[in-house]
Amino acid sequence: MTFLWSQNLQRIEVKGVILSENQDVEGVTVFNTSSNKGTITNSNGEFVIDVALNDRIEVSALQFNPITMTVNEDVVESKQMKVYLIEQVNQLDAVLISSGLIGNIAVDIDNVKVLPNLELNMGNMNMAFEYNDDKAFDNQVVSDHLNAVMDKGRFYNGIDFVQIAGGIFGLFVTPKSRKLRKNTTPLNHTPKDITNVFSHLYIAETFKISEEKVPAFMGFLESKEINPELFKEENKLQLIDYLMKQSSLFLELNDNKN
Repeated sequence: MTFLWSQNLQRIEVKGVILSENQDVEGVTVFNTSSNKGTITNSNGEFVIDVALNDRIEVSALQFNPITMTVNEDVVESKQMKVYLIEQVNQLDAVLISSGLIGNIAVDIDNVKVLPNLELNMGNMNMAFEYNDDKAFDNQVVSDHLNAVMDKGRFYNGIDFVQIAGGIFGLFVTPKSRKLRKNTTPLNHTPKDITNVFSHLYIAETFKISEEKVPAFMGFLESKEINPELFKEENKLQLIDYLMKQSSLFLELNDNKN
């Protein structure tokens, strides 16, 4: 019943052309599997075939595997069919070209509007930042990273502690590959540098210290005379651990006084 219906379906004649950059387009078989009728292309790759909407058209050549396309409304309305063949090893791929295109690949590509790529830069956890007075840094990002490494020596919510530490440590050191600006002096790694990087509000929220006690905490660190060795890249984990322990000690001493 389906076979008889497909044979009696009213079809229209469309003119088609096979396009290919490198292959001979003469003698390519174009077969309508819905009507069981077909044709072959001439020396210019042109052919004429009767089709109806949703007919399945098979295109094949001796050196390629056959490919199948479905007739769409664009082909029926324009009565034209353009097929561009692409050679890929032993397989013949095809692209059905709409009536609005001319079949010249270079020209059609130039006429196509391409949406701009949306690139999301998620940053690099191993990147070291150079601190300058005219640069701003999102303290909330650092806070999130620092909170993620509170559980020392373990993965926290799937985040690598070593990589997070690398991102935070970059705030305190200047990469060797970068040169200091002219007329500037090298940073002296003292507790004052920490306040240059982190605001009082950030220190208060991260280390659970009331904001009015932040200056006292900085003085507490200064009295400890932080070992310069801690600022070396290979000691970045020890530096973070040191800051966390000192903040806990500071809070404990203040609680005892009270």
